[in-house]
Amino acid sequence: MDLVTISSCHGIQPTREPAFDGLFVDTAEPTLRPHLFAAKKVFYLSSRVHPGETPASHVFNGFLKFILDPNDPRAAVARSLYVFKLVPMLNPDGCKRGHYRSDSRGANLNRVYDKPDRELHPTIFATKSILLHHYFAGQLKFFVDLHGHAAKRGCFMYGNALQGQEHVDNVLFAKLVAMNSPHFDFGGCNFSEKNMFSKDKQEQSKEGSGRVATYMATGIVHCYTLECNYNTGRRMNQLAVATGEGEHADKPPYAGTPPTYSPDVLEDVGRGVALAALDIVDKNPWSRIPNSEYGSLHALRKWVQSHISNARSKSSSTVTTRAALQAARKRIAQERQQRERQQGQQRREKRSNKSRTVAVGPRRGGQAAAVASKTSPATDARGSRPQRQSAAAGAPGATRLHSRQRLHPSPKTEQRPRQLQGSPAGSPNAAGSLDKRPARSALPMARTVRVRFVCANPTNEKMRRNEMTIRSALNTTQREQSFKRHSSLEWIGTPPHLTAHSHNRHGSFFELPHL
Repeated sequence: MDLVTISSCHGIQPTREPAFDGLFVDTAEPTLRPHLFAAKKVFYLSSRVHPGETPASHVFNGFLKFILDPNDPRAAVARSLYVFKLVPMLNPDGCKRGHYRSDSRGANLNRVYDKPDRELHPTIFATKSILLHHYFAGQLKFFVDLHGHAAKRGCFMYGNALQGQEHVDNVLFAKLVAMNSPHFDFGGCNFSEKNMFSKDKQEQSKEGSGRVATYMATGIVHCYTLECNYNTGRRMNQLAVATGEGEHADKPPYAGTPPTYSPDVLEDVGRGVALAALDIVDKNPWSRIPNSEYGSLHALRKWVQSHISNARSKSSSTVTTRAALQAARKRIAQERQQRERQQGQQRREKRSNKSRTVAVGPRRGGQAAAVASKTSPATDARGSRPQRQSAAAGAPGATRLHSRQRLHPSPKTEQRPRQLQGSPAGSPNAAGSLDKRPARSALPMARTVRVRFVCANPTNEKMRRNEMTIRSALNTTQREQSFKRHSSLEWIGTPPHLTAHSHNRHGSFFELPHL
């Protein structure tokens, strides 16, 4: 692993960094170690911990070219403020073998920062040792790990979830990168706690990543993972004009359709990261903040604070809405289950009711003729009231009809009258004909009888299709009272002389013509 140290001579001291035993090949030559610098912060930038993520190298090159530019005053200020520690390739073994995310042993090195092994993960062990050394020296300020992203479009950052003013400074750095690079997507950044401890497809927690493990070990604010897509982005930023040296300042490009990513585009993102490190301490000689909509770093910090508050309130409202949706789904599921139970109970009751029968006819054999002979002149061929009452009581050998029957014979039934159910096979039926077919079994009885009336008056549309349900139809008297109470109609025809109009799965149906 190569470790490059870049800075200016400002604040240089004659003493050098201590030798890390067994970590670097120049341990035997202490004079080859870099000098120490007074009052300078360390900016640590690493790349290619995942060998196949090549966009990281292009971003790294853009960062390196900018801080080495001898003609740019911004680069000179950056070298005077920071000591840059750069690692161009954290996983050289994986790069040589053509791996995508693993080293020569098949391990994902970006999941072992929390407990690196000196023998199994030497580059990660060395990186964390250097980070801890500069942290205990009070110098470590930035840690940025460069990656490539194959799924999510754009260039964006993953940061840690902090509290208070520290979190404002944490998000502010990403906003400053977006203000200095048209290709950086601030809206795609993620600073949630969930993104710190979630697991990847291999069930490895992000707690072992460089960003999270470094923050857990040091507590510094600016720990980031910079991700860049291989192809293109989602949007472009409209940059403000830089102040300072007029025509020497960068001219911002026009915001438009995101281009296909090239090395130049990715290098521009690396340059934006270096400029953000100047803007966050308000030391950028060609800053874009004064000409932006914010006007000053203080106002921009206020905007970031408001943005964080709005994002958290939106997140809490989203959680509340999600909880409400879950409660509504649970309530709907309970109602559906209750409705299904009720429907099942109704079906069971209907099946049990079909096992019963409604008796319609004379109560005793031969009594019907005697009753018919004593019929008064006021009674007609439809039968007397006692006869109808006795028919409802149910006599042996009487006609047994299914409930919900239409009391109107079909033409087919008139041409070929059927044998009355319950009478012996071969006996004369109600029409006086002899049906030699065997008698049907008694139809099941229901406690509900539906009668459909067809009104002869064509102007009464309401009575034309009038259906009523008569409960507990166990005798003729109750039926007649129900008829008169609901429709002022009298019982028409004697049940023994009625024939089913049609049959279906709901039973046999009759029609009663209203005279």
